[in-house]
Amino acid sequence: MVPQALKSRWRRSAAAGKGPSARHLCVSCVRHGAPAILIALGLAACGDGATDPLGPPAEVVALSGELRSGIVGRTLSLSVQVFDARRRELGGVDVRFAVTSGGGDLSATDAAATSGGIANRAAAPEVEVETDAAGVATASWTLGTTAGEQTVEATVAGLDPVRFTAKTFSDAPAAIVIFSGNHQTGVLGEPLAQPLVVKVMDRYGNGTEGQTVSWSVLGGNGDLSPRFSQVDATGLASSTLTPTWIPGASAVIDVTARVLLAGSVAFSVTVQR
Repeated sequence: MVPQALKSRWRRSAAAGKGPSARHLCVSCVRHGAPAILIALGLAACGDGATDPLGPPAEVVALSGELRSGIVGRTLSLSVQVFDARRRELGGVDVRFAVTSGGGDLSATDAAATSGGIANRAAAPEVEVETDAAGVATASWTLGTTAGEQTVEATVAGLDPVRFTAKTFSDAPAAIVIFSGNHQTGVLGEPLAQPLVVKVMDRYGNGTEGQTVSWSVLGGNGDLSPRFSQVDATGLASSTLTPTWIPGASAVIDVTARVLLAGSVAFSVTVQR
């Protein structure tokens, strides 16, 4: 039996709206000689503080990597987790994801997505997501179309933001265009004054660094140096033509530059003896 004094104390506390915590009840049971079963139940309830109310957000951490890489226009998943000061997961906390540099859009990936209290899944530079029961909020980041560094910040009110940084690369080559060197006039046996230069781009206009350009002479004879060139970080590749033979005093030599998947372009050069 629970001692009468302890019962009276609990009744007074309840009447005053000041019910004791489980931990206080455990201590009172021991002091007043309560049966062992009550003490055991009390200790189980208060042993790890599980009945203590959750505190306000105190920490937000990245679950997905903060440093990422990807191809422009593709989608990455971003997740954070929110804790109180005792490292307990907090559900129902609003997390704002926002693009801070490099472009791109965000969209919520769970049913708790809100924007001003209205359910919203449309892609936008900012999106607000409510954490689930495990304290996790997730957003999908569609990378901007310009290659380079892009960033998103995830913010909980009153806390420092978590920053996600993505290094983005160009998509597959989609086009090749003449950049400079077309329609030159040269002298037989001498290198042209300017190299033949092409630009290779993806569908968004980013240079596709590392692609191979093959060069060939289609009209007349000439040496190309190099015959194969690599696209640089600006999307440019070049070769220099030295005409070696023409069928007469003057002729036009055509030079073709070709890239796999992107197609080809043709330069026309007038050569004189």
